[in-house]
Amino acid sequence: MIPTYDLNLLVSLDTLLTENSVSRAAERLGLSNSAMSRILSRIRETFGDPILVRAGRSLVPTPRAMALHETVRHVLEGAEALRMTPKAPNLKQINRLFSIRANEGFIFQYGGKLIEAISREAPGIRLRFAIKAEKKPNMLRDGQIDLDIGVLGESGPEIRIQTIQRDNFIGVVRADHPLRSLKTISV
Repeated sequence: MIPTYDLNLLVSLDTLLTENSVSRAAERLGLSNSAMSRILSRIRETFGDPILVRAGRSLVPTPRAMALHETVRHVLEGAEALRMTPKAPNLKQINRLFSIRANEGFIFQYGGKLIEAISREAPGIRLRFAIKAEKKPNMLRDGQIDLDIGVLGESGPEIRIQTIQRDNFIGVVRADHPLRSLKTISV
């Protein structure tokens, strides 16, 4: 069975270790002293350590508690970061080379416009185009390219795919060709 933990205990643990006082931690968290004492008991049970021990008239953290404090702080900061809405990057401050793999038709039709827009909006970004000779996403998976534009073959869950354009193909034959009698060919 997978052990379950009340992750809210981490907030209380961080506050207790910052304050080194049950009453000050209770006040900071808006709890009664008895509620904070019960939480400390649960923390002690969860971590198998007294966490805070009496030293004269004050409480001091145990060595295990001191070792846990930095990790708990990082976990809480990470959890807070999940809640935050990320700021859009300042494109004028990015200085990087991006490699894009696409077929010649895409590069011919959109490459110049893309370079022009990037130069205007993000002058520190440089583009390098690679010709798409195969549909396999190996270069993308291996980090040799940053963006693969075109029809992809098999890929995996680590590759994010988004449709940016749909193509229609038209076939042309001579007037007396047998295919002329067909209206549509499904591919």
